[in-house]
Amino acid sequence: MLTAILPLNDQNVSAQSMSQQYNTTNTCENNTSLPSNYFTVTCTNMLIKTNDTVTNLNCDTSEGWIILCAWQQQSNQTNGTALSTISVSSSIDGGNSFNNSIVNFANSTSLARNPQVGLVLDFAYVSYELEVTPGNHDIFLATSSDGGQHFDEPINISNSTFNSVAAKMIVDKSTGKLVLPYIEQGDDSVKVYCSRC
Repeated sequence: MLTAILPLNDQNVSAQSMSQQYNTTNTCENNTSLPSNYFTVTCTNMLIKTNDTVTNLNCDTSEGWIILCAWQQQSNQTNGTALSTISVSSSIDGGNSFNNSIVNFANSTSLARNPQVGLVLDFAYVSYELEVTPGNHDIFLATSSDGGQHFDEPINISNSTFNSVAAKMIVDKSTGKLVLPYIEQGDDSVKVYCSRC
C-alpha cells in the first residue's frame, strides 16, 4: 500500500495544477483526516513487491503527477550473507500504477545505501552511496529525462579516497537546479555537487 501525503504549496503538486482529473476509483481513496492544505491519496497497488527487508524509502513528485521512489533493499544470499542494494520505481499516472522496479539499481555486488530522489518536470535524479573499496563509499548520481522510466549510467560524483556519506538531495523545482551536499569523512569536510548552477 502506498500513501502519498503531499503539502499543497508552491514547491509541490497542487490540486489546482493537475492537468487531468485524478482517478481514485477502486485503487485509491482520498484521506480527509489531514488539514485542508494536504492532499492525501492511499493506493492499494504494490509499489514494492518483495519479501526482502526494505528501509530508507525516499519519494518525490512533480506537477505532472510523476512519482519517483527509491529504497534500500536487503536480501539474504544463498551463502548466508546479506546484500544491500538500491531499488527504484516510478509512476507517470499519479501512483495508479508503477513500472517494474529496477532492483540493484547500482548494478553492483557491493553495499549500496542511502538513496535520495528528486524530480523537476520530467527530469528525475537518484543518488546513493556505493562501497567502492571495503569501508570506503562514494556518492553516485543517475539522471533520467523521461520521469524515471529510463536512467543514464550513474556517475561517481565524489570519486574520493575518503569515505563519502550522508548525501541529501535538494532540487529547486522552479529552476531545475540540483544541489547534492555530502560529507567527506577523511578530512571532515562538506562537499557540494551542483548541476545546472
